[in-house]
Amino acid sequence: MKIAIVALPPVTNTIIAPPLPLGYVAAWIEQQRHIVRIYDYALSRNIPIEQYLDAVRAFRPNIVVVAAEERMAAAEIHRILANIDATWVHLNDGLRGPTPIQSATKILEQLDLANPNDNESVILHSIQALEKNIDSLPVPARHLLAIERYQLKSPSGALQTNVTIGQTIGGTAALRNPRTIVAELRSIVHENGVWHILFEGSEITKDPAWMHDFLYGLMMERLGVSWEATVDLDALTPELLKLCRRAGCEGLIIAFDAMQALDSQTIRTKLSEVVQTSRVLDLRVRGHVTLEPLYRSIPDLVDVAATFDLDGVTFNIREGAHGSEESIRPALTRAQDRYRILQARQHFVERYGAHLGGLIWRISQIGSIARNWHRLAGGKAS
Repeated sequence: MKIAIVALPPVTNTIIAPPLPLGYVAAWIEQQRHIVRIYDYALSRNIPIEQYLDAVRAFRPNIVVVAAEERMAAAEIHRILANIDATWVHLNDGLRGPTPIQSATKILEQLDLANPNDNESVILHSIQALEKNIDSLPVPARHLLAIERYQLKSPSGALQTNVTIGQTIGGTAALRNPRTIVAELRSIVHENGVWHILFEGSEITKDPAWMHDFLYGLMMERLGVSWEATVDLDALTPELLKLCRRAGCEGLIIAFDAMQALDSQTIRTKLSEVVQTSRVLDLRVRGHVTLEPLYRSIPDLVDVAATFDLDGVTFNIREGAHGSEESIRPALTRAQDRYRILQARQHFVERYGAHLGGLIWRISQIGSIARNWHRLAGGKAS
């Protein structure tokens, strides 16, 4: 049986990463000796959807699975491919996030397959397998995903791919078996030739015992991979940072609330210490910063985030913000632009001193000579 999985882009404008849950589903289906193809339109949004779907027609599938967050978008795919004689299944989730079990549970709750036929049963069983335990599944079918075309980059700018290490369900961390993760890393290195990994789905510091088991497993295997992971600021110590570096860590992602950092000297001190220690260990530190929904406070909060000398920052608005995604996105864009400008200014201040560095930075903002000053300083363009 031939099965086509059509993945539509996420509704929100986020960095596009390989849809790992779909990779798990495809791997399970292949184990049942079916032929699977994944068509991720997020990688080809520059061409009309009708033209993109010509490849699906040429495949002539028996089942078409549409993974989309919106039913109207799935209905449009059905309309375009109406001449295909196939069984249709709509999964009401893009299956892109780092929480495959939660996504599968959500789909099963709404998937209307009370009396599935043989074709529908294949998809139903694959989603049920995903819901039970991803450790019992084969590694995601990355050979069906054009990994080199996704937007994930390591701190050094190299090609990176994502690996699920667990997820938080109802406030409880459900972490994968460390040996299973190491086995998946081995297959990524040998079969895909990718050496830079983003661990997602849970903070790597969620369970100290699990983390030490995992890190020592990485060191024993000597795979040579470099990785980046989200961590809890409170869990970090100089000793733990050294252990992470020995296990191949190249970057940390720290999530924090800008308003809390503004109010707490303890948080600011801790964050500054972690950044300084990481610099000594040659670790990059990125921030994932939550801003208040009161837009007038955003510039001040961005200024606070810029004082920590992080290697990069992504911003999000605290849940409960008033307004639509379209109204929030411009505020986030302005915050990102302001941060880049402040980061460039800080670079000149550190290089040339507060007075001269500030003067050079102001001059660098004047059109054509900006690139020359930045090149001279070895910094990044604002």
